[in-house]
Amino acid sequence: MSWKKYFTLVDTSGALSPVNGSMGLSRVGSDANPTHRNYASYLPDVYSGHPNRLERYGQYDTMDSDSEVNAALDILAEFCTQENEENGTPFQVFFKEQATSTEIKIIKKFLQQWTKLNKFHTRMFKVVRNTFK
Repeated sequence: MSWKKYFTLVDTSGALSPVNGSMGLSRVGSDANPTHRNYASYLPDVYSGHPNRLERYGQYDTMDSDSEVNAALDILAEFCTQENEENGTPFQVFFKEQATSTEIKIIKKFLQQWTKLNKFHTRMFKVVRNTFK
């Protein structure tokens, strides 16, 4: 006796839904769900995002022009991007176990190089501020 995988399509017509009101009286294959009819899945709707997403971005930019909101975003971003005194970067490094002095030197050196290469000393404030916004 062998086991065979198989998949079945789920009825998305709404005929079995208690919210439908007809309780199974609607015909199968009705146009109750045009999204599923046009696509094989709901994935394109997920990728496109919420319909008023761009409108909300405009509202966030308008809120940023308010002096109090602008100051609050600046204060939060400034607080979050303070330079670490141990390694001279905006990042903190934590080890699960006790690190040797050689490992600490190597990680500190490469973290400083990576920060300089990506210009995080100048970019980090804007990145954090825009993330909050």
